[in-house]
Amino acid sequence: MQIFHRSEMLDGREKILFSAANIKEPGIFDLSAMESFTTEGIVLFLQIPGSVDGVHAFDSMVESARILADNLDSAVCDASRSVLTNQTISHMREEVISCQLQQRVANAAS
Repeated sequence: MQIFHRSEMLDGREKILFSAANIKEPGIFDLSAMESFTTEGIVLFLQIPGSVDGVHAFDSMVESARILADNLDSAVCDASRSVLTNQTISHMREEVISCQLQQRVANAAS
């Protein structure tokens, strides 16, 4: 796929927490040209519901985004390219929790 994934060993199996893609189309990273790689941004994303706890994956993604931003002397932004605030992070985290709850309710009903 030519994108990067952050994974963890959970229950003895490697599971993807979130992924990273180039913000420039087509969204890939050319590993043979990484020494000269430049981009306007990197997109971090996760799938909810997924095979791992969404809140854990989200928290790991936010932490990784902050570390990347610090190391690259850049900023963490939201989908509209506004600087990501703690309030927005809290709101997004609540959306993850809500989605997980809806999934649990749907699973219990079936």
